[in-house]
Amino acid sequence: MTRAEWLVLVGHITTLWPQAARWSEQTIDAWYGKLSKLPTIAIAASIDDCFNDGRDYPPHGPELYRRAIDIVHRLPKPEPVGVLAEPELSEAEELSVTKAREAIQAGKWLEYMASIQPVEPER
Repeated sequence: MTRAEWLVLVGHITTLWPQAARWSEQTIDAWYGKLSKLPTIAIAASIDDCFNDGRDYPPHGPELYRRAIDIVHRLPKPEPVGVLAEPELSEAEELSVTKAREAIQAGKWLEYMASIQPVEPER
C-alpha cells in the first residue's frame, strides 16, 4: 500500500469516526509503517469490518493489522500463469527431453546434438 492510499483510508476512517481527526501525524506515520506491507484492499476491508461491527470509536493500528492479516489469509491464492506454469509436452517432446537429459548426464551432449535431425515447424 502506498502512503497516498493510506492517507485516503485515514480520510475514510475520519469520515466514519470524526474523533479520528485528532490523530497526530506521528500516529498516522507509525501505523503506515506497520500496515504498508499489506494489500490496500485488506486494510480497507478491515476498516469496514470495524464499522459494521458497530464500533463507537475508530480502530487502532494493531486491530487493523490483525483484521487485515485475517482477510489476506482468506484471499484465494493466485494460479501460476505464463512461463511459471509447466508446459504440457507431447509424447514425442517428452521423449526428446528425456534423451537430452540422458545425454547431458552421460557427458555426450555434443554427440546427441549431432545425431538429431532438425524438424520443420508445423504451420
